[in-house]
Amino acid sequence: MKRHLRFWMACSILVLIGLLGCTKTEQMVDNKIATVNGEAITEKELFLFIDQYRASFVQEACQKTGLEYNDNFWEAEYNGTTMSMGLKNKALKHAVKIKVQQIKMVDENIMESSSYQYFLDELTTENSRREQALNQGSVVYGIQQYTEKSYFDYLFENRLIRLKEIMGKNELAASDQILEQFYEEIKVNYPFFQNENGGYREFADVKGAVQARYIDMRYEEWVENQVKHAKVDIHENLFDRLPVI
Repeated sequence: MKRHLRFWMACSILVLIGLLGCTKTEQMVDNKIATVNGEAITEKELFLFIDQYRASFVQEACQKTGLEYNDNFWEAEYNGTTMSMGLKNKALKHAVKIKVQQIKMVDENIMESSSYQYFLDELTTENSRREQALNQGSVVYGIQQYTEKSYFDYLFENRLIRLKEIMGKNELAASDQILEQFYEEIKVNYPFFQNENGGYREFADVKGAVQARYIDMRYEEWVENQVKHAKVDIHENLFDRLPVI
């Protein structure tokens, strides 16, 4: 009984932690907290990712340290720094990874700007369109109003598909010979490639699937390389003062 009670209390705490940041960005002055190759990451932008990782970070940290979540949690020592700084560093790492991809999306004319304000303007426009359609009795597919997180994810995933399509025809393109060799290396890891006799399907029959997996692999390598060589400048004072809840 105690174990079940503790479990539900922990779940309740994580839900509360997730809700704590929901209205925080509305109160923020959107200062530039870092730049990636000259493109800004703002406080609101970084807080979106702090919000995304907060609950899982708390859960992992509590499991590793045995600490319980309380008023002093964020100042506790963790991995050579504080809990709050650990979460901010995790969020910043993700923000840099997102930003290098957005910069490429701008270069490929998939989006007009990588700035967070541009995204917020897109969000306002889309939610206004949906509200107006609903008021007029029109059909609105999906949710009635997007949150920052849901619309950010929606736009990014759709733009990512387009980016991979473009790069797959250019810098990530591969000859049939390379793809066939790649197929030989990976086919044992994918049941999809097996035929009904227990062998493997012919390359020509699965070329599209092989190419998609090849592009995904090469794209992740490209992203890692972009992050590794990105020029990241952090406004340390703003970063240090940024709250996590």
